[in-house]
Amino acid sequence: MTRLRLNDEIPWEAITDGTRPTKQYNPFKDVREFVRQESENLFTGYWRNLLQTQPNHVEILVEKNTVYHMAERVADKYQIQLSSGRGFNSIDPYHELYLRYVGSGKEKLILIVLSDYDPEGEMIPMVAGRTLRDDFGVLEEDLVIIKAGVTREQARRYNLPPMTFAKESSSNYDWFIERNGGAATPGSDTVWELEALDPGVMLADLERVVQQVIDLDLFNREAAIEQQEAPYLVTTRRVVMDAIRGLVN
Repeated sequence: MTRLRLNDEIPWEAITDGTRPTKQYNPFKDVREFVRQESENLFTGYWRNLLQTQPNHVEILVEKNTVYHMAERVADKYQIQLSSGRGFNSIDPYHELYLRYVGSGKEKLILIVLSDYDPEGEMIPMVAGRTLRDDFGVLEEDLVIIKAGVTREQARRYNLPPMTFAKESSSNYDWFIERNGGAATPGSDTVWELEALDPGVMLADLERVVQQVIDLDLFNREAAIEQQEAPYLVTTRRVVMDAIRGLVN
């Protein structure tokens, strides 16, 4: 796999290693260099909240870190909160999700899930819904859980090769088999991991789901206002730079 990535046969971003963090320091030569950099970047980090007029609070939950950084592309584009459960989530992330939903003042909580198609991956959306409903009191009519991948429908549409078979040792094995038609149904024990999906396909399907659950007209209106605000930032930066020019030079 390493050699295939180095030869550009597999996209570099298709695989990530989140287990080896790196911290890099970028100190300044002197205070003038710092002031000069800060001046050059003055008023360049503005983001308008493009979701502020949306009626619902939307978040994305991925099962594993291997797809987290890929899903970031869609999450960043639409400013949607993204989190990785690393399997079945602990209670703390659900509590934080609940607080964000309550703090948003939105009508419904919509949670989009990316997880494997296996007994555990199929159970993750169920557990998320039960936890938010039973432990944090989110009303069932205000809670929407959508699985954007990998789904059995995607496996058929993209003719995904079977990854393996469901493990009989799984505590969710019987539930998974029955959900897929029972033991007598051919292929009811077939599973697919998220990695079976082409990254581009997975992100396209994820974005399609996002576009279905948000009000695109409201989103685009906020984006247009953000563009209209750009001249104000340019003018403000010019005024401030004129005032501190002697300090920078």
